[in-house]
Amino acid sequence: MLAAIVLVPLGLAEGAARLFYDPAPIRRVYDPFAYRIPQPGLVETFESPAGGRVTIRFNELGMRGPSLREPLPADALTLVFLGGSTTENYHLALSETFPELVGRELGRRLGRPVRVLNAGMSAATSSVSLARLQHQVLDLEPTLVVVMHAINDLLSGFHPRFRRDGRHLPRPALAGTRPRSYLLDWLRRRSAATSSKSSQRVRYDAWEDFPALAVFARNLRSMAAIAAAHGIPILFLTQATAYTDEPPPGEEERLQMADRMLGGMTTPPDVPSLARGMRAFNAAVMALPASPGVRTFDLAGRLPRSADLIFDECHLTREGNRRVAAELTAVIEEMLRAFRSHPTVSGALPTAPRPGVGGGALSRRQGVTGRAGAPPEVSG
Repeated sequence: MLAAIVLVPLGLAEGAARLFYDPAPIRRVYDPFAYRIPQPGLVETFESPAGGRVTIRFNELGMRGPSLREPLPADALTLVFLGGSTTENYHLALSETFPELVGRELGRRLGRPVRVLNAGMSAATSSVSLARLQHQVLDLEPTLVVVMHAINDLLSGFHPRFRRDGRHLPRPALAGTRPRSYLLDWLRRRSAATSSKSSQRVRYDAWEDFPALAVFARNLRSMAAIAAAHGIPILFLTQATAYTDEPPPGEEERLQMADRMLGGMTTPPDVPSLARGMRAFNAAVMALPASPGVRTFDLAGRLPRSADLIFDECHLTREGNRRVAAELTAVIEEMLRAFRSHPTVSGALPTAPRPGVGGGALSRRQGVTGRAGAPPEVSG
């Protein structure tokens, strides 16, 4: 009798939740190589925090950009951008993101079609991009790869269960999976939306011995080596943030990304510590060994800390995306012109196509269409 008294109301509540509650689609799904990628084939429409209604589409590999089944002109160039949410720009229409703006301007300057594939993902670290480079991007035979990481690697390094392989975060669901209990999913999301953020912060200065910084530098070197081994030029960018050594009053309470990523599991560093940490991570980018196919660019040094360009810790406004595109276009054009000997730049067909090109990666990841949901919480 007691069990019935407890279970019957719960069953009725679960039934009501399934009738009236529509769970947001799962945006990140499990991948055996990269661990977490955007859900391939996801289509989601929501009111953007940046204003206006936005529809997001991911292709068969969980990248923003055209479907891999679309015919590609023989003389087309392929640019692939790897990074976190600052590259993905989930809050903006595809045409307003800096990867798309760069591709459009390069096509005009070079007089050739440019295919842009945006493999950025909210909360992704350099470990995710390293795996995607090796197991997804190489099959696309890119003309050039652009990588921008730092802030997610920095913040995730404070996770109490930090792992060097980047798998300290919970394993995401498989593509197409729905919550087992709609009631629990509703309660969990409601609790997360109303939970207060901690204003406590701690000072941190041990960046020389910070494990995540060593992993970050290792991952960048590995990406550079992989790209060089396959004759692909690669550009590494430093990352701009709003962190400062002397934050104005209220800045600790405004910049809450560390709280969201760490989920209250530990006390995050204060803003001055994060500013010093970002300098250490960006210095690791600029310290990459020089080689003909590897270039670094101090994007952080070119962007002022302005709310017109960055609206929170690191995420770019529409104007910020336009400014980044303007900074990058000339650099990428110079790299492409310097690599005329690369088959896809010169227009000649590759003499020895890599196994699986045009089907290998695609056949392993089938598209799944999601439903319209609420605007996402963005991470770097």
